[in-house]
Amino acid sequence: MFIIILIAFIAFLIFRPSLANRKGKRGENAAAWYLHRLPSDYVVYSNIMLPTNYGTTQIDHLVVSPYGAFVIEVKNMQGIISGHENSESWTQNIYGHKYEMRNPVKQNMAHIIALKSVFKGLMKMPIVSIVAFGHEARLNVSVDNSAIVYISQLTQVIKQHEVVYIDRGEVSKYCAAIEAANIQDDDTRKAHVSNVSSYVRDREIAIANGHCPQCDGNLVLREGKYGQFYGCSNYPHCRFTHKP
Repeated sequence: MFIIILIAFIAFLIFRPSLANRKGKRGENAAAWYLHRLPSDYVVYSNIMLPTNYGTTQIDHLVVSPYGAFVIEVKNMQGIISGHENSESWTQNIYGHKYEMRNPVKQNMAHIIALKSVFKGLMKMPIVSIVAFGHEARLNVSVDNSAIVYISQLTQVIKQHEVVYIDRGEVSKYCAAIEAANIQDDDTRKAHVSNVSSYVRDREIAIANGHCPQCDGNLVLREGKYGQFYGCSNYPHCRFTHKP
């Protein structure tokens, strides 16, 4: 019986990313629908892949305008989403079942760092981080330097930035830099998706077996300021944590 349960659990871990990817794609399409209704002085890009020092990073949506550049990470999730801007991970609570997710604010900051490298020598405007959730999510998050919104609020939030930093002629320079850096090779894009899926699956299997996905130490149940959590036995050298 134990072996059957273990096989079923591993199968769930393997196929759950595929289901999440389809749901995520619907969210990205919905976000694109709203973004393409911005006025003509906003240039909208979707599915941009940029090189970094550690491989590649993929931006769901990017908007360039005289009022700034807006880097948008879309999370089409359901349940209660809890977390803090500086947390290593956030929590998704669906009907009492809790799942750990990567902090999307930090994820988007990695995108912004890559974009700054692309814009090197052009930086005359701010880059704004926006994380957009679908309406099936209930947000219980604390952030100071990023916008956490629902997908339907995207254009409203972007239009709140009214200070003009560059003219339309300069916008084209930023766009040219993005288009030159964007990786369009199919093999590279497939490898990126495969690497992300493998990372998520291996991480969840390690946690399910009581091992730290970062250093392979043992996960130890501990009591903290905000309740129980699993911490790595190799602390303080490894600071990985996971909420039960």
